[in-house]
Amino acid sequence: MLNAEKQILWRTSATFLGIAMPLLLVGRAVMAACLIVGLLLGLAATKGHSLRSSIKYFTSSRIMHFALITLAVFGASSVFALNMQQSLNHLMQMAGMGVFAFLLYLTLREMPVRHVHLMMQSLFIATTVILILSGLDAFLDDARLSNALHGRKAEDLSRLNYMSSVLAVLLPFIWAWLIRRVQENEPLAMKFAVPYAVASFWVLFACGGFAGWVAGIMALIVFVFYAVKLDDLQLRARHWFGLVAGVVVSPVVYVLSQKHDNLLGYVDAVKHLDIWDDLGLVGIWQYALENMLVNPLTGIGLNGFRNLPAPAYDVTSMSHPHNFVLQLALETGVLGFVAAMLLFGSVLVVFHKYAKGNLMGAAAFASLIAFFSASLFGSSIFHSWWLLFFVFTAVVGARIGWSGK
Repeated sequence: MLNAEKQILWRTSATFLGIAMPLLLVGRAVMAACLIVGLLLGLAATKGHSLRSSIKYFTSSRIMHFALITLAVFGASSVFALNMQQSLNHLMQMAGMGVFAFLLYLTLREMPVRHVHLMMQSLFIATTVILILSGLDAFLDDARLSNALHGRKAEDLSRLNYMSSVLAVLLPFIWAWLIRRVQENEPLAMKFAVPYAVASFWVLFACGGFAGWVAGIMALIVFVFYAVKLDDLQLRARHWFGLVAGVVVSPVVYVLSQKHDNLLGYVDAVKHLDIWDDLGLVGIWQYALENMLVNPLTGIGLNGFRNLPAPAYDVTSMSHPHNFVLQLALETGVLGFVAAMLLFGSVLVVFHKYAKGNLMGAAAFASLIAFFSASLFGSSIFHSWWLLFFVFTAVVGARIGWSGK
């Protein structure tokens, strides 16, 4: 293959991989298509001794070993599941996710540095476009825009809730990219970095979703802490003003985005100390705990919560426990819970080291904290589209965050 052709493949691969994750707003199929195209083009450009070295390094990784053990234990959970076929389907999806993570790792490890920069630039541009569309949808409540973005869910008041969790995972990378541009003295970045960061946090809140709010705040705290510690961010007056404006004004932005009743309901719930009841989580968590002993060793099967008989009391959802810790303990049992915690813990330990080394490592660590924080209150850990954000953050973070300062 000619060098010029290889460079075209790398550029196209980097662009598609960069724009993929934010495009979840316009459809999971669009996001998946961009990831697949970017991955295939990147794999087509990889070859040689370096590729073999990457495969050897990956297969000797402790994280990879923990991942294989986790999949094996989840397989045992599927065998003894309440609905074996459903559980096995989710197990196959997770195995496919593992293969995707492996191939993405190979692609990014072989990708030249300048094209990794292009991927991050594409991620910034795509996230900016999605921030604009999400903000317009939240504030304008335009029927045509909502139909274009959400289809049948266009009239659902909570149609953007999942995007707050998505933005919480993506924004640390965007903030880090902006800081790097400021350090390079780019005029536009020096002028608009702080307003952009504040506006991005406002849009996150405007999307709604308690899980995303918690995740966004956690991501902000972790990212700012390590960015300051690394001396990549010196907090001056404009930064302090931006932090205060971003956090304090965000609830007001949520009110202005035509969700007045929701916010007033949250405020009233906090006053009466029943925020969890207001969110509908207590009943779900209670029922999950009550069924922990149904099959304590291997669990009731992946995504098996929906197969339990309806409780005698009302719960707002029977799709999943809305808490990844409870979900793992209930659906995969003690064995699956321990295996998954070892996997997640090993990933966090590695990325905590990255966070102490450079700014991009700090961004990746903050994104992982946001993912797990959102998973405590939001989507099922076994939903493929949500698990993709964990895979993407971990693999991209390993590529851009491993080096020292």
